[in-house]
Amino acid sequence: AYEYKLSKLCSNDIAANLFVAGHLWSSFLVIDRALNHLGVTNLPIGGHLEIAEIVQYLKAFRPNVLFGLPSTLVGVFHYAQEHEIPLSIEKIFYAGEHIPPAMITKFQKEWGVQVVQSAGYASVDAGIIGYQCPHQQAGIHHLFSEHIHLELIDSDGHVIQNPKIEGEIVVTALYRKLMPIVRYRTGDLGYWIQEPCACGSRDPVFCLIGRCDNRLQIGGSRIFVTEIDRLLPKHEFLTGIYQFVPQYKDGEECLDVFLEVNQL
Repeated sequence: AYEYKLSKLCSNDIAANLFVAGHLWSSFLVIDRALNHLGVTNLPIGGHLEIAEIVQYLKAFRPNVLFGLPSTLVGVFHYAQEHEIPLSIEKIFYAGEHIPPAMITKFQKEWGVQVVQSAGYASVDAGIIGYQCPHQQAGIHHLFSEHIHLELIDSDGHVIQNPKIEGEIVVTALYRKLMPIVRYRTGDLGYWIQEPCACGSRDPVFCLIGRCDNRLQIGGSRIFVTEIDRLLPKHEFLTGIYQFVPQYKDGEECLDVFLEVNQL
């Protein structure tokens, strides 16, 4: 709620919560409580519904704010475009995945989106870890330093102090007493940013890169997912959605890459 207040969400907004509920996931409940705390008109639609049903709710209630996984938001966008259902969205808050830059451009062009921002970086076990202020984009976050102690650990288990050096994000929940969470390995990569944020907050700034296991070893080649991320935005006919399928063919390792393209 603190983060969304920084982004000027208020009682005048209508927000659709498209995160998935159930399965012991926390995102839907966290967003639900934050929106209620701010007095925002809260549409608890959920991302577990069929895309067609989600779009019908959006058409009926006309929210100006969407919360959800990028994959859900992309599915909603494509369905609405295919069926010529106009939607007007001012702000999008996402989490759980990185959102392709190409899709941000489409959201801005077709829906009139003005703000695309992280809904926060969190762990079900440790709770909220980072928040994003209006001066930050992509993976850049402030640390919730009153609640979380964050360390970056290299492959040898050493703590990284210098900025711009990648390491695994390891967190300790300062507020948990009865069931402590101490040096919890998130499985995510990040690095410290030394420059202070323009918002003036004293909370440390870090960049969330993605999972530690984003490198594939195919035969004698090492393939990084980030290399594909940098390549896709250069081609307008690609949506930015892709899938890697490593497998064996005739006893040899190979990699199939599936790319989603825009309708011609």
